[in-house]
Amino acid sequence: MVKEVSKNELAALTKKLTRLTKLGREHDAGKRGHRYYLPLYEKFFARLREEKINLLEIGVGLGGSLRMWQEYFSNVTVTGMDIEEKEDLGKGIKFIHGDQCNDIALLLKGRYDIIIDDASHRDSDMQFTFGHLYPRLNSGGIYVLEDMGTRRPERPEHPKCPRTKKMMGTWEETGVLKTPIIDKASRKRIVESTRSVTVAKRICFIEKK
Repeated sequence: MVKEVSKNELAALTKKLTRLTKLGREHDAGKRGHRYYLPLYEKFFARLREEKINLLEIGVGLGGSLRMWQEYFSNVTVTGMDIEEKEDLGKGIKFIHGDQCNDIALLLKGRYDIIIDDASHRDSDMQFTFGHLYPRLNSGGIYVLEDMGTRRPERPEHPKCPRTKKMMGTWEETGVLKTPIIDKASRKRIVESTRSVTVAKRICFIEKK
């Protein structure tokens, strides 16, 4: 169920000039630091492109990626959440001001077909958010963890929190999701409701049954 993308596959992906690659450049989406990100997004998101979907991205920067998603999908409601207040993100784009560490359960009440965590990149924040929001992902939806492994020394981690990429590797080896950040019952439900997990270096795509 958990698959790691090989170096050869990533190398091939970086050579592809996909529609999302072009849109990412046009909107300055902030996802070009790792050249395989947007081709991977296209690979996983293509099946939903013509569907009516709700998309949530946490951590929006200047909003370029939100505008990119809005143009890429034919019938999408785009919502962005960020710890900093944002203005003029684009016509029709919804915005929620809040901190993923503290406000996620209070502020986000809807259901989504795509959820992208591109916020603090701290392992404990990513896992906390994943535990709270994965139940809000619709059947057939996709949850993305971006920039796994980024260190934030100004904000110490939970002392028993595993690295998120290592957590996914353990899931692959044992079939068990292990982290003290998500309670045991919730971890069991997550595993049982997941179709596949694909890890590609610093990004992870989780597809729900």
